Amino acid sequence: MVEVINELRILENGKILCSWKKYISPQVISDTILSTFQRVNENLYSKFHNRHQINLEENLLCCENLIHYTWEQLNIGNWKDVQLDWRYFYGYLSLVKAFFLSFKNPIPCMDILKTCDMGLIMSPSLPNNFLAKFATIIHQYKIGTCDLEINFSKKLKIDLPTIKHENSIERINFPDITTFEIDYFRKSKPVIIENALNHWPALDPLSGRRWSLQYLFKTCGFRTVPVEIGSRYTGNF
Repeated sequence: MVEVINELRILENGKILCSWKKYISPQVISDTILSTFQRVNENLYSKFHNRHQINLEENLLCCENLIHYTWEQLNIGNWKDVQLDWRYFYGYLSLVKAFFLSFKNPIPCMDILKTCDMGLIMSPSLPNNFLAKFATIIHQYKIGTCDLEINFSKKLKIDLPTIKHENSIERINFPDITTFEIDYFRKSKPVIIENALNHWPALDPLSGRRWSLQYLFKTCGFRTVPVEIGSRYTGNF
């Protein structure tokens, strides 16, 4: 795991952490907040290169405080009205905190994953999609070292009600649009369309991404994922 984290640090090499000024304006976020973040950022960079000793817990606490404050700014009013600077700031804070967590022994994989995922949910993509790469690498390591025994062969038994033939809905193979419009849409006739989604990677056995319990566990077993309410998450909620 240490080797994996070292690769991430080499890949970052200060490029991502130093790019925040392109996306965050001091006209939006106060100088006090930004100067605190800059100090923590510099401490992290010094830690990368072993320039001087830093207090890990103190820097983590500072990250937590900044994240909590930023979270409050993200949740004031409607999501669509939140300034992009705050969203980017949350993402950069999440990345810095994740790197600081990686210096702990043992490395808290679950804490790092939760930090990265919350950053991914709340912020736009950072340069080179680095936060997503960070989370993916940590998750792959966690899956590889997981000692959970999960029986994927066990199927849930569901007792379905019996439907009388006269009440059943017609089933048809994926029709062309003209047939559907004339025979069903214009007549307001219900129909179950089969084989319409076979081209989706989630259903295609040859895609390498066909959904199954094994695939979902391997892909997002320990990840934090958003659940949207309404037609879009930027709605007025």
